[in-house]
Formats: sequence, structure tokens, C-alpha cells
Amino acid sequence: MTIVPLSASAFAAYCAPAQALAFASRYSLASLPVMIANAERAGLPASATRVVIRSP
Repeated sequence: MTIVPLSASAFAAYCAPAQALAFASRYSLASLPVMIANAERAGLPASATRVVIRSP
């Protein structure tokens, strides 16, 4: 498993857009696309950024 080294300020910069959207919409699932895009931009491996949402 590869871990991408990020400084605290870089981590906060990657998290800020998703957190702002989740706060503004009051619906955390709405921020999922932003979280995935920022994780890919940060260079995280596909195994960490690819998710499947399944309905019950």
C-alpha cells in the first residue's frame, strides 16, 4: 500500500472544497464527487479513489 505524503496545509487544501459543499448542502453524500476528484488530484491510488454505491 502506497501512502501519499502530504503536509497538513496541503491536506487541508484538498479537503476544503468537499467540506464546504457538505456544510453548505447539509448533505454529506453530495460532496462525494468532490472528494473523489480531490483524492485523484492528490495522487491517491485508484483502489482508494474508486467506489461503488449500491442501493439496497
